[in-house]
Amino acid sequence: MMSDSIADYFKDICPYCFGTGRLKAMQSYMTYNAGTIRGPDTWVTCPVCGGTGKRKEDQREKPV
Repeated sequence: MMSDSIADYFKDICPYCFGTGRLKAMQSYMTYNAGTIRGPDTWVTCPVCGGTGKRKEDQREKPV
C-alpha cells in the first residue's frame, strides 16, 4: 500500500529540520524604539540530528 511506504520514509526524517540537516536562522542587526532591523537569513546545522537529516534512534517512537 502506498501509505505504508510513505510512513516508512517519514519515520526516519528529523522532525525539526524535516530532513534537510539545516535550519534557517534570522539575523537581527539592531533594535530601537520597539523596531528591528533584520539582516539576511543564515543557515545553521540542525542541533537535533547533527546535520544528517535523519532521526536518531533515541528520538524514534517506541512501540507500545
